[in-house]
Amino acid sequence: MDSVQRPSLAQPQRDFALRGAGAEIIEQLTSSTHQLPAKTVRSWFSEALLGWDLSYSSINPPTVVIDGDLSIGNCWSFLGSTGSLAMRFSEKIYIANITIYHVASNLIAKMDVQKAPRQIILWGILDSPEHVESAVRHNNASTFLCRASCLAVGTQHNCRVAHPPLFRLANIMYDLHSREHIQYSEVDSAIYADHDHLSFQQILLEIQDNWGADSTCIYGVSIHGVEVIRT
Repeated sequence: MDSVQRPSLAQPQRDFALRGAGAEIIEQLTSSTHQLPAKTVRSWFSEALLGWDLSYSSINPPTVVIDGDLSIGNCWSFLGSTGSLAMRFSEKIYIANITIYHVASNLIAKMDVQKAPRQIILWGILDSPEHVESAVRHNNASTFLCRASCLAVGTQHNCRVAHPPLFRLANIMYDLHSREHIQYSEVDSAIYADHDHLSFQQILLEIQDNWGADSTCIYGVSIHGVEVIRT
């Protein structure tokens, strides 16, 4: 059996949350897009004839979060202040930190500024029984491990299915009053201090609230880390 070696997280790290690097949105664990129109006969005809639905042309899908384009207005929006965004990377990685992107507040209207996320939890998705067993052996499993029904969005209209077991990696606050509109947070230091082999190929961002708007807009997310090395 291959052994797994964890490289130092202090070394330069790649951003794995890019579509160009193989990242994908997990739609079943991602909130519904705000103002996404219902399917009609006309939209079905448009999609069959042209290959896309013309009524969707002004609506940004959640994939904009992993496209790397931070142009004003190029964000993914969901209704309300609580929601979730899940993604899958091209490979398993040790996650070191996360960066949340929003537009500088002096460049957009106040109502759009308030759509920025506020409190966020970064969860690693445990995608197999073996993965769950590994997480259970963590010294702080009782604090970090969530087997079911622990998301604030779990009983809301915008969470489509029950979530898989999760492992909390970071509590994040996006500070709207900071000078920096691009904000960085590290994974909880206890994660790898007690458990060297807890890697993830899928993550879920739980947005717990925003800054007062009736919808929330996410411009971009970077997940930095290092790939698992098998020897």
